[in-house]
Amino acid sequence: MISNNQQLIQTHKPKSLVNRCGYRLDDVMGNNRLDMAKLLVGTEGTLGIITEATIRTSRLPKHSGLILLACERLENAANAAQLIRKYDIAACDLMDRRLLQLACESDERYNHVLPKTAEAILLVEKTGESFAEVREGLQQIAKQTRQKKLAFDSKIALEHDDVELLCRLTHRVVPTLYRLKGSTRPLPFVEDIAIPPDELPSFLVRVQNVLKKHQVTASLFAHAAHGQLHIRPFLDLADPEHVRRMQHLARDLYAEVLDVKGTISGEHADGLSRTWFVREQYGPLYDVFVQLKQLFDPQNRLNPGKIIDESGQSLAQNLRPVQIMTSQTELSDSSEPDALIEENETPPSKPIVQLELNWTPDDMTLAARSCNGCGGCRTTSDIERMCPMFRIAPAEEATPRAKANLMRAIMTGRLDPEVLGSDAISDIADLCFHCHQCRVECPASVDIPKLVTECKCRSMWRKGLP
Repeated sequence: MISNNQQLIQTHKPKSLVNRCGYRLDDVMGNNRLDMAKLLVGTEGTLGIITEATIRTSRLPKHSGLILLACERLENAANAAQLIRKYDIAACDLMDRRLLQLACESDERYNHVLPKTAEAILLVEKTGESFAEVREGLQQIAKQTRQKKLAFDSKIALEHDDVELLCRLTHRVVPTLYRLKGSTRPLPFVEDIAIPPDELPSFLVRVQNVLKKHQVTASLFAHAAHGQLHIRPFLDLADPEHVRRMQHLARDLYAEVLDVKGTISGEHADGLSRTWFVREQYGPLYDVFVQLKQLFDPQNRLNPGKIIDESGQSLAQNLRPVQIMTSQTELSDSSEPDALIEENETPPSKPIVQLELNWTPDDMTLAARSCNGCGGCRTTSDIERMCPMFRIAPAEEATPRAKANLMRAIMTGRLDPEVLGSDAISDIADLCFHCHQCRVECPASVDIPKLVTECKCRSMWRKGLP
């Protein structure tokens, strides 16, 4: 099949340096042999289940350092990224002004590191066999970008503590977007596009034009040297108009991506949010993907709906509900005739869950919604302070995010509200020490302890104390 469609496969191969959209068929054949590992990696479990894997590791560099380049314009940062690609760098991340402001708010040390007038920064990592090699490479990058007036300021970090502080910019600041107040959230539904690196400066202008067209603001984080962009538009999923806007914004943005021979997914695969657009990216090659899926999974049992989906699920079709379930909602969804409601009479509207703590159903639902499921609370790293219960009982129900998911499901009507005081929910609530480490360490500051306390209060109210 691959041999017969080789020309089609090569014609529709994106020109981006990274690509995780669809099935990778362009480099899995060699010497008339199929490399099954290459074929299966990145297929999201749609072709098979991997039960064991052998991986090859790379030796850690002996020395590494970072340079922070401050730029007056986003375009300057994009051009600087193209300039420094030739310096054999290990990483090059771009952050916009919104993320820089969050960094300064989350850690006052960044007020002394990040220039106030910077519209964007580049954070560049250089590795080498000697300290001198790393230092000289970073100094050369600073010199070249300053001479070409692409960066107006630069800071080099070579000592461990300085490097760690700058590394936290990329590891910790982006998730803090979810700490923003209100129901509007940075949504990662188009946050994995990749384009040919040379196209980055002009492509950023296209991105801004699409956002302006739909009257949406967004944060921008990019692995600039290899052309991958994480764009997170700010939208409110409780607003039907914003939900509709998601679909149109994605279509327009992906059209710009495909126009420059990029990909709609650089490293995170397709999932439910991008599968709808796979056919648009690959055209007639999509039919070859369908053949591949049928060869491995003729009954469509393996992770259905991902990569190959003939039912045509839209981008917004699988969103979790965000509206609080009320008695009015139940009435409108019931089979009772409208004649039972007097004309101009407002149907009764009250939350179906009566809370025990001093907060409103809206407050509680928003607290649960603030969890974006990133999985940071599942860490077992020695350098992180997170859920001690998960460390001793590493199952999903022990995670802080499990409690947020449960409470969100109850408040939005996906679970019967009567389960709130049930033994099943109580058992999960008991998997919490109330140490508050999750609340402190969570990038979005989700108040899991209060959600758990609500569960325990309801259990006590129904059963009493032993």
